[in-house]
Amino acid sequence: MNTASHLHTFSQLERLPVLPEAATKLLQTLEDENVNQQDIILDLSRDFSLTCKLLRIANSSFYGLTYHVASIHDALMILGSRTVHSLAIASLLTAHLYKWVDSIDGIKQFFNTALENAIYSQLLARHISFQSDVAFTAGLLHDIGKLAIAIEFPAYSKSILAQNQSSRSITTEINGKTRHFLYSDVSRNILNYWHIPSEIQDAVQHHCETLRKDTDILTLLVAAAALLSNRADGINQRIEMLQTQTVLWDRLELSKDILEELEKKAQESLIEILDIVKSFPETKGTI
Repeated sequence: MNTASHLHTFSQLERLPVLPEAATKLLQTLEDENVNQQDIILDLSRDFSLTCKLLRIANSSFYGLTYHVASIHDALMILGSRTVHSLAIASLLTAHLYKWVDSIDGIKQFFNTALENAIYSQLLARHISFQSDVAFTAGLLHDIGKLAIAIEFPAYSKSILAQNQSSRSITTEINGKTRHFLYSDVSRNILNYWHIPSEIQDAVQHHCETLRKDTDILTLLVAAAALLSNRADGINQRIEMLQTQTVLWDRLELSKDILEELEKKAQESLIEILDIVKSFPETKGTI
């Protein structure tokens, strides 16, 4: 089934929360290729919570700076506009996810995995001198379709959000007919709805497919990150799995030593950044 042709069956696109005016303006500004830096800084300054988070992340060990970042201008230079864009979306998600889905634990697990994938994507991108901010965004949003389906079918939300990275689809009944939805296809439709750049949409949609020698680098980065962030396996098992993926192993210039070092850095960064960006209530209905 082509999920795009059945997009009308997903009312979740209409149920996604409307962004506050300042946040909407910020995302529109970040999407504008011709925008100047002062416009971005001005829009960022209107969202105090996001500004604080960005400054804390810029000063985190993940970026390893030897000096303190005290201004939005410097934070923007360090993080990049696309990372700011993805963190703005992440901030929105952490503020609203608990309103959409009954399973608080499932939401936490989903977001933790998404952020871990973003971190792995960015670290791998740095390793091969690729655009790390683009990789972070693609990694963060790589499985957003799973969340959309959990919203649409709340009876399955807990089990859907608890699925590991290898789970790619769900089969369910809609109006008495069996429908099969690929998470990656739904993810692409969500990202298109959010006006995320097409290169990120492509990587999110295709990272679970068979990888070829001509597969674009961003898709390879997201695919490798998905394997590395699969907590069902230990690091040695994940490295062995990557070794069997010759295209990933060769084109991303991987080795056992590199992956072991990357794993250590990723876990340290995950703990630090989660402490900054997440804001889940302990029970549904509280803030």
